Amino acid sequence: MGAKGNYLFRGDKTVCGGRILEGWSDHQFFDKDIACEGHKVTCGKHPGYYRICGGLEDDDIHGKRIAGTLHSYSSCPCKSKFVPSNWDDDYEFGGEPTVTHMDLSHLVEMPVLPGPIADPKTDSFADTCKPEDNPLLNGVYIWTETTETGHAFVSVHENNTVYIYTYGRYGRTGGPFGMTGDGILDFMKGDDARDYYRKELYENDARVFKINDAVIPETRAFFENLWKEGRKPIGVEENSATDRTGLSIDSYDVTGSNCTTHTVAGIKAAGSTIFDTSYSSKSTQLPIESEEHFTIPVSLQNYLLSKSRSLHSMAVVEVTGEFKNLYPNVNGQHVSPEGRTGKAKRYAAETMSSLGSISPYSGENVGGVLGDYDE
Repeated sequence: MGAKGNYLFRGDKTVCGGRILEGWSDHQFFDKDIACEGHKVTCGKHPGYYRICGGLEDDDIHGKRIAGTLHSYSSCPCKSKFVPSNWDDDYEFGGEPTVTHMDLSHLVEMPVLPGPIADPKTDSFADTCKPEDNPLLNGVYIWTETTETGHAFVSVHENNTVYIYTYGRYGRTGGPFGMTGDGILDFMKGDDARDYYRKELYENDARVFKINDAVIPETRAFFENLWKEGRKPIGVEENSATDRTGLSIDSYDVTGSNCTTHTVAGIKAAGSTIFDTSYSSKSTQLPIESEEHFTIPVSLQNYLLSKSRSLHSMAVVEVTGEFKNLYPNVNGQHVSPEGRTGKAKRYAAETMSSLGSISPYSGENVGGVLGDYDE
């Protein structure tokens, strides 16, 4: 008796945490689309789209071999195998001829399976199994979420490698509602970055914007130079992401020296002009150049949404959907209801940061209104 394998369908997961994104809608089993070699798949550890490589030698749909757990793997860097979603849909590989459990009238006919392959044929899909059509392969991104006081941070993708720069009061805090403290910059890569992406997307309902005129090397240099000059933070949770990746770089003040101001500063240092603006004086009718200043994530998010909808410029493009495609919610994370304390924090931050947007008197330019954190 040979080894037993299972057929694969759209939605089935890879061992590394990715997911099969495609399948044949005209060939289904219990309303699930059958997957074949060449169909698109994501990776749980690396951004980008990949392909199913390999399939049953004598069983195909529309000229593509049907994918199975014994014959197929992902073209992602993990070369991951697949986890079937229906353990009843199996086939036998090797040994005596075996009739499959999928020989239903509305399915593709499944002939007797072959024996072990002594000299496998060249897999034409394996030759082209690589990241493709990946809009997130390279770029600079601003992330914003508005839970409680909200959060904003920057991430960079360079040749499919992810770098996250997220600043906040992740250690000691003080002041009303803990709104001041040590300003800690986390510099995340690898598993920490992927986990953080999923937390922001699915627990904090973050939105993501690609900044097309921000230069990647300059963005990385700005944040990584700040990080290299930092010191080991005090009062952080042991073995947390901040414990592994964070350094204290300055004093945090939610009203003026915070995640939003550091995000904007980094994007400006990267050469972006998305915060430059001009308007005409009502008295002289002469153009006046100015800059947008932001101190809270909700204002920054609204501004980026407005820019992304502009037909005059493509400098800002919302890519939240693309990130969710590449980083599916494999852990079933969800947004928690905002409690009374969270609402109070959000209201306090909005109130104390309402000095203005296009103004030299924003909280950003006066360093916040709560004062330095007393160590």
